[in-house]
Amino acid sequence: MHLSRCRRCAQYVSNARFGQRFESVMSGASEEKIAIRESFPEIFGYEIHSEIARGGQGIVYRATQGTTGKVVAIKVLHPEVAGTSRQARERMAREIQIASSLSHPGIVGILDSVKMLDGRDALVMELIEGEGLGDWCRLHSEHTEQQLLDLLAQIAEAVHYAHQRGVIHRDLKPSNVLIDSSGVPRILDFGVARRSDPGLIDSDITRTREFTGTLAYAAPEQVSQEAQTPDIRTDVYALGAIGFELLTGKPLLTTDGSLLDIVDRITSEDPPSRTEAGISRDAWVVLTKAVSKRKERRYQSAAELARDLHSAALGDAVVARADSSWYTLRKSARKHKATLTITALILAGLAGVLLSLVVGNTRLSSALRESRLLQIRAQISLGNREQSERLLWQDIDSDLGSNLDATDALWLGSPREMELLWAFVEMQSVATNLNHVRKIAIPEYGIWNLSNGKLLWVSRDRRVITADPETWGGDSYTGITVPSSVDAVKATPSGNNLVCFENGLMRVIDSKEGPLSAQQQLGYSNLSDLRVAAAEWGIAVADEKSGLTLYGLPTLGELAYFDDALPAQTPWLDQDRRRICYMTTDGTLRLRDITADTVLVSRELAEPTFSQIGPSPQLLVSPDYTRCAIAYGGGLVVIDMENQVHPEPLLSHPGYRVWVSSDPDWNVMTAFAHGDPTLHLWDTNTWQPYDGLPGHSGSVVSHSFTSDSKKLVTLDAAGDLRVWSSPVHSWRRGLGGATGKTHQLDYSARTSTLFTFDDSEKLQAHNRTGESGPIESEIRAVRIAVSDDHGLLATCDLSNTLEILPLEDAGRGQVVRLDSDSIAGMQFRPGEHPPVLAVAQNPGALVLVDPINSTKTETRAVPSAAVISDLTWSGDGNWVALGMRDGTIAVLDLLKEGGEFKIIRTASAQLRSLTFLPGSIELLAVGDPGMLHKINVQTGHIHSSGTLSEHSLFCVEVHPAGEIAMVGDRAGLVKAIRLSDMRELALFDAVGSVMSMRFIDDGDALAVSALDRPPEYWNFRGIIETFDTLRDARR
Repeated sequence: MHLSRCRRCAQYVSNARFGQRFESVMSGASEEKIAIRESFPEIFGYEIHSEIARGGQGIVYRATQGTTGKVVAIKVLHPEVAGTSRQARERMAREIQIASSLSHPGIVGILDSVKMLDGRDALVMELIEGEGLGDWCRLHSEHTEQQLLDLLAQIAEAVHYAHQRGVIHRDLKPSNVLIDSSGVPRILDFGVARRSDPGLIDSDITRTREFTGTLAYAAPEQVSQEAQTPDIRTDVYALGAIGFELLTGKPLLTTDGSLLDIVDRITSEDPPSRTEAGISRDAWVVLTKAVSKRKERRYQSAAELARDLHSAALGDAVVARADSSWYTLRKSARKHKATLTITALILAGLAGVLLSLVVGNTRLSSALRESRLLQIRAQISLGNREQSERLLWQDIDSDLGSNLDATDALWLGSPREMELLWAFVEMQSVATNLNHVRKIAIPEYGIWNLSNGKLLWVSRDRRVITADPETWGGDSYTGITVPSSVDAVKATPSGNNLVCFENGLMRVIDSKEGPLSAQQQLGYSNLSDLRVAAAEWGIAVADEKSGLTLYGLPTLGELAYFDDALPAQTPWLDQDRRRICYMTTDGTLRLRDITADTVLVSRELAEPTFSQIGPSPQLLVSPDYTRCAIAYGGGLVVIDMENQVHPEPLLSHPGYRVWVSSDPDWNVMTAFAHGDPTLHLWDTNTWQPYDGLPGHSGSVVSHSFTSDSKKLVTLDAAGDLRVWSSPVHSWRRGLGGATGKTHQLDYSARTSTLFTFDDSEKLQAHNRTGESGPIESEIRAVRIAVSDDHGLLATCDLSNTLEILPLEDAGRGQVVRLDSDSIAGMQFRPGEHPPVLAVAQNPGALVLVDPINSTKTETRAVPSAAVISDLTWSGDGNWVALGMRDGTIAVLDLLKEGGEFKIIRTASAQLRSLTFLPGSIELLAVGDPGMLHKINVQTGHIHSSGTLSEHSLFCVEVHPAGEIAMVGDRAGLVKAIRLSDMRELALFDAVGSVMSMRFIDDGDALAVSALDRPPEYWNFRGIIETFDTLRDARR
């Protein structure tokens, strides 16, 4: 074909297609013309009533959910589009996947996804009764600029939430924001959103020459023909464009005229001046910064934009103008004009001016550092490992001393040390990089990962080289050289034999002794069509013409020829026995024993799996032969060899070659695609994905597990070699069995045992090696308390029963029943005191129990009608505090004879969890909304954070050093908070709602219980200890 040979003509056609796509966006025309209006489709479990909206690609219906009677909105593709446009189907599937991962009050919620009878996907959403943002503004013109700025800030906060979860919307515009009946903005339509996986593509245009978005709100990088990657700052630009339209009533840019004119305006035309816009100076400065042509000059996160929008609405100083000292002074004067006089300003004189300059410069420096840190953390959350590493190490090298003790500074360092070290921990928590060796010279033939964990390759001067990636001290020459006439090489798993291909011949070289006499004539005509799999006992060779043949090693004698095999596949060879698994031309997986010449398994693939796989698959079979992973041009699927289950592909990279591997025990499966900088991993027991290993330059070239399966070694296209923790042996380790309804876990340092409850509310003990087992108990419980001092543990249910058991000696427990409706919390009294178990019961009372005799010794009524939610002791055992569901705290000083409860009211609507700071009378409390309070129980003084989470905070735990607290929320997020300024330093995903946490091992690790998840140990010391190794490697 002429276009495949002529670059000039190919470029011309590509540009023409690019222009056509822009024209269709400008005119509002769809690529697919829908002429037939379909009747309402049948969707199982739902009754459709009417059509809400219709576009070129899909339709939205109003429907009722049969089981609940809930009125919902259902989005489906047009039948014609679904049947003819693979791209539309993929977008729909991506929208379902992305939208269902988001749960935020500012984003339209996804309730369900359904496969229709005709194969189409249906997306079931909340039905929002309201107007689009543009219509809403026209209908409610009475709103002030301040109210509109606050509204835009709410939208920006919801966008920031999506960014934190790795989602870029890419089509933010007024019609994709609904204002509900309560006036709350709700973002919808993630049809062109994408996960920020840098392995997908470099830019929308360079991949498909297709523009995604809406021109009036498109950032310069979205329409540029240059290779620029839209990122979270692309959405920031769209928010700024929306803001200009909200406040001025006019679009930021007009989209009439020719395509070239429009692109030129987007990439070069300045926003309207403040006079032209007719808005306040602060609003204009904020929005102008958001729509900067250069991404690096915009706000680096939607959170930064939201913060300045709120400040502009309140009349506070905005970061966008922090470099103006006179501006800061004017803001202070305006905000306090009732108390300031002209005389005071004159008397301030020169001293005031100088002071304002210092304040302005300090604020600017602080703002720049904060902006940079937010950018680093945003890159981490988006999976941009290479970018986040580059920015983070630049700041570390600049701001942190070379003799820093990172382990101590993580918990008690300076503010800057803490910020950078916690950003490092957050980055490492996603994928723990243990070592980094730069610029290995990638050989022409590739690199092999041997069964002993070492690497082997042939250098460009034809020498056979080995290296140990774990203890990298350079490479080692084996003394063997490969002839220059060799075209390709394949090593056996041990590396003992190298099979060489040259001029249609196959030869064997012993990696210790040198060339052997054995050779085999092959019929391949094109080396690139050859597919090879090797074991110690044989080598399988397949190509398009000759089919699949198996040869013995090292003699190269023919063992078998498979005339029914699919050509050009990479079969699987058993490393221990002479067995091969291959795919036949009719789509059957066949496991054959070569020695016995028998077929052990024959598994026919159903459609559409076989057609999906295509002509050149790679097979990988589990040690027990029950599962077969198939990598193909575009994806990865795992087949159950014992039944007809065909799961959805684990990985989808259309058009890219995929390679698959696993650890020796098949606990972890790995895969990567050509051009993909991320190595993908899955738990083979659940097939849930682990966090991928990101940040490889260009592409992953090679990877393998070490012989003990504890580590992974990767090599990328730039020659960077990295050693990672295997997810099974990572910094966070599951202890087996779901924790079910564990409301309160506890840990015994005396026995090194973590106590939780399983999903049937039975008491479980977990040791540090991951082994667990039940403990005999008389009750089904949800809370536990441990006393190492007295060798006791106590459990309680949700009603009125508790049980006291010995900590170490197996024996029956003593059951105590209280005169209450429910138990809200319990804890043994710490310090130098006789054994006492404090129990918070509802209706409100504190009950003190003698755990030795299992008797109640005292009951004190709480002077509040509110429901109690939690109980905690101070470290010395002198104060006890009860958290209440009305946002108050009842505290009692037990050193005061006949003392009464003191009630302290917080700003929260309800409190859920309490803990005292170590050695202090200060108390931490969290609840609804997601705020953290630090309370001095003696004076009643309260220091509160801003909103740390849009969700309820379920639990709080403070590190023994007293400066870092961990808060866990309903959405499954755990955040590290610096208590001195209530600043969020890092974010971790526990997956399920976080019910309880405990620091253990003197604060080196955190035990976490999340709803319906296994309990986990989070080894923070293990992560921070990689800091020095990686810093030294960089040097």
